Amino acid sequence: MGEAAHVVPPIGAQGLNMSLADVSCLRDLITADNLGDIGSDQVLERYEKERLLKMKARVSGIDALNRASMAGSKPAKDLRASLLSVLDRTPYLRTSAIKAGLGRLA
Repeated sequence: MGEAAHVVPPIGAQGLNMSLADVSCLRDLITADNLGDIGSDQVLERYEKERLLKMKARVSGIDALNRASMAGSKPAKDLRASLLSVLDRTPYLRTSAIKAGLGRLA
């Protein structure tokens, strides 16, 4: 279901993570207020309000990572290696990146 809403490259299972977050959001919307009809305008409007900015941010981030991983010039490769090294050596940044990948960062 989620992949129909937002097709993303398979980087770190982000498409799956986004799909699971979508399903979780819909479940919460339907059960929280006993709305019932998953296709009602009310549910879909609330779903869009809850998920649209998060999806756009995630897709933009994934696109940036995908483009960075495909960059072939020496300066781009060196910059990528430096940034990954900083990420790897900085526990807070590493943990934040993992949380963001899992969709758990605000």
